[in-house]
Amino acid sequence: MESGSLDTGQLEATAGHKGDKIGAVVVNSELDGEEKVVEIRVPIDPDLVDQVQVMTLDGETVNQSREARIIHNYETNNVGIWIRVPSRENVGFRLKLIDQSDDVWPPVRQQ
Repeated sequence: MESGSLDTGQLEATAGHKGDKIGAVVVNSELDGEEKVVEIRVPIDPDLVDQVQVMTLDGETVNQSREARIIHNYETNNVGIWIRVPSRENVGFRLKLIDQSDDVWPPVRQQ
């Protein structure tokens, strides 16, 4: 069960495109055969991302062939995400960043 998740907002597979919610930025997009390899940087604590789901703009989960690869960068306090999307598709996407229930989300505040 999820204990928390964040949504990047709409992104496009174009370098420099920035999501409208948590500051996710597409830093690179390269053609690899019939697919684009898209690298996204998200400026959040790496401990808060255990899983990523690629979704359509309407919020539906996209085919598992586009499963995201997560890179936790503790030096820059960012999360890097690599996904593959068909190059023939020119549509946007969203990422749902999931923090599993074994972690605390949101941080517990002491009273």
